[in-house]
Amino acid sequence: MSKKVRVGVIFGGRSGEHEVSLVSARNVIAALKESGYSVVPIGITKEGAWLTGAQSLQMLTAGKTTNLKPVLLKPEAKRAAISGIDIVFPVLHGPYGEDGTIQGLFEMLNIPYVGCGVNASAAAMDKFTSKMIFESAGLPQVPYLHSTVHEYKKNPAKIHKEIERKLGMPCFVKPANMGSSVGVSKVHKSADLAAAIHLALRFDTSLIIEKSAHEAREIECAVLGNEEPKASVPAEIVPNNEFYDY
Repeated sequence: MSKKVRVGVIFGGRSGEHEVSLVSARNVIAALKESGYSVVPIGITKEGAWLTGAQSLQMLTAGKTTNLKPVLLKPEAKRAAISGIDIVFPVLHGPYGEDGTIQGLFEMLNIPYVGCGVNASAAAMDKFTSKMIFESAGLPQVPYLHSTVHEYKKNPAKIHKEIERKLGMPCFVKPANMGSSVGVSKVHKSADLAAAIHLALRFDTSLIIEKSAHEAREIECAVLGNEEPKASVPAEIVPNNEFYDY
């Protein structure tokens, strides 16, 4: 009988999408076990501590981590920290999980992992970088502006006027490096711009402001693979609110 592949599922993390990651990890772990894989859960607290143990997901969800075994990622330990794991399945959302940082760690430690590599992860996480790539490829986009916390603090009135002049209302204000609609606001009037920008800046130092697309449809499609990628069937998201959020 062949040995079961041991998959280390990493979840939680320091980003604002910590809770979303826990929900995703629960589904991934269940699917892996059903498919016959041996799963090693590895949770990361909001403070950045790495923990493992059979009940790590449940205890991290409940905020009880005192009885979990800490994982030490020291240079001399390397693979010993997650010994016996054949491949890592990162289920981390947002910064420190989808932005190339954790992927870079796996590359340095020569640990096989599921998902995009460092470059693709970093480019896809940053909305401003993504938009520049889309523009260079000739893909249509809604009008947008980019700003930073430094620029905004220096002259907020100037940023407000530029948004009103170039984009108008309604518009969307987003952290450039965040997912699951965390920190996103749909702004209908100029008086609400400051609050929306301050909310977005709680999660990132870089901002994207987009013109709202009237009666837009949201279509999603997943792609998996390298030389011979496979695409899922396209699906349409029909939100219950003004826009799709977690």
